[in-house]
Amino acid sequence: MHHLIYLLFLLCFVMLVCISKYYNVNNEHFFVVFIILLSAGLFFFVGNDKVIGVVFSFLAIYFLFQLSLGVRQLFNAFHLQSRRFNITGSFANSGVYSVYIVAQLPILVYDKKVLLGSTLALMHRWIFLLIGVLYYVNIILSLILIYYAQSRTAFVTVLITALAYLYFTKGDIFKRWWLKQVSFFKALFFLLLISCLVVGAYALFNQKRTSAIGRLMKTTIAMIHFDDHFWSGTGLGRFTCIYPEWQAEYFRSNADTSGCYFNCADESYLLFNEPLQLLKEIGVVGFIMITVIFLVFFSLRSSKRQRDLQITLKLIVIAIVSASFTSYSFHVNFLLLLLIFCLISGLKIFGNDLSNPTLLCGKGLGAKFFKGVIFLCILSLLWITDNLFSKFYACENWLKDSRILNVDKKTEVRYNAYYKELSGNGKFLIDYGNVLLQDSLTCGRAIGILELAKDFYVSRQGIEQLAFAYEKNGDFHRAIHYQNWLSDFLPNKFQIKFDLMKLYLKIGDLYRAKKVAMYILNMPIKVYSLEILDIINEARKVAKN
Repeated sequence: MHHLIYLLFLLCFVMLVCISKYYNVNNEHFFVVFIILLSAGLFFFVGNDKVIGVVFSFLAIYFLFQLSLGVRQLFNAFHLQSRRFNITGSFANSGVYSVYIVAQLPILVYDKKVLLGSTLALMHRWIFLLIGVLYYVNIILSLILIYYAQSRTAFVTVLITALAYLYFTKGDIFKRWWLKQVSFFKALFFLLLISCLVVGAYALFNQKRTSAIGRLMKTTIAMIHFDDHFWSGTGLGRFTCIYPEWQAEYFRSNADTSGCYFNCADESYLLFNEPLQLLKEIGVVGFIMITVIFLVFFSLRSSKRQRDLQITLKLIVIAIVSASFTSYSFHVNFLLLLLIFCLISGLKIFGNDLSNPTLLCGKGLGAKFFKGVIFLCILSLLWITDNLFSKFYACENWLKDSRILNVDKKTEVRYNAYYKELSGNGKFLIDYGNVLLQDSLTCGRAIGILELAKDFYVSRQGIEQLAFAYEKNGDFHRAIHYQNWLSDFLPNKFQIKFDLMKLYLKIGDLYRAKKVAMYILNMPIKVYSLEILDIINEARKVAKN
């Protein structure tokens, strides 16, 4: 039965990619999820514990490669006597790299048990000892890298994963021991545990206080709009277009420059709280469905022979999900693929009561419907593949042209050709609007393109270009409207406020120009620079007039 549910779910994704304006190749996160579901979902049909064992072996080899990169980066930092250990592996972010290491540790434990139980290890004691030594060396190196990467999320995740491992392997022993303890000891234990959690949470929060406040700000703003898009959500991958308006609205109502959130406002659209962001994207109905899948996954039981495999799959899921509460692990392609792979593999191997292997080879109505869904999926995927190649070719050529500094008529003609394939790509539309702005004759068209870009991708660059386009076209009121919105969205940026002040001066609105100037003079300075000092001097002149 789960084969059919998966195919129907996949067919919905396929139909969206084929006909939807927003849910297609140009929606990066949506399309990544679609590709991962398509790839990992193959295990519904061919997956078994042997196949997963092979996959785990390849993952272990890749993990050793990433571990070696991290160790080399750590040694380089020690050699250069650097105070900051930029340990990222090949992930370009130390937090993501640390979470990746934690998520791989269960696989390392599983592979160690498999190797120690192999015939070769049992026959030769030196191989048995070598495997054990290498295993503990890798564990120690992993913990050292996690420590020096200084990722608070990884610290919490490794603790939760370790406790989950002890629960799955020693849970019965702990339960029997706990039942024998007196009430006073239990109360003292809980008091000590709560104290440790409070102290630990306080220490982690203050480890990188500004970053923690920034993440808290995003969660606060999202919770203010908890009722918005409550049932159906904003749509997968569409949250990044909705959140900027929420942030702008928040600082429009809370303009106090001394507020703790003021300096934390930035252009990041991820909440660093994946469950909350997922809830806002797919709504309550979709979130309940996802929750049910997780509950079914964790409620499944296995035979003694497959117990280690099931524990490993559960630990990986626990590691990635626990990290998602304070990071963006669902937006890291590798971690998302690993998460969905573990869920699907667990449901396939241990959910025997959910399976119906006769669907594909049967002759009943259910089998015909099943085959029909497969046929529709194949046809749709062929159509998507054909379109994907044309879009990919157009995107590659656009990226090459975007590096050319000199814009001429030929460039404009090429961009016109790319527009047919990339009309739903917000980043391309912003670049296209910038090209059209080079010629005053196409300024009106540039405005239309940049207005369209807002539907797909909201960024400082895009809104600044749109405000400039309206200013160039003589529509100062629309230019002020967008510059005002941008100053609400990013209230701590001096240049944005300065540009708004200049627009007010251009239309002769000295009252509002002075108001913005006074705001600039009251803004806290995070990092001093000559540019900011010049802006402050200009604002002081306007305020005195």
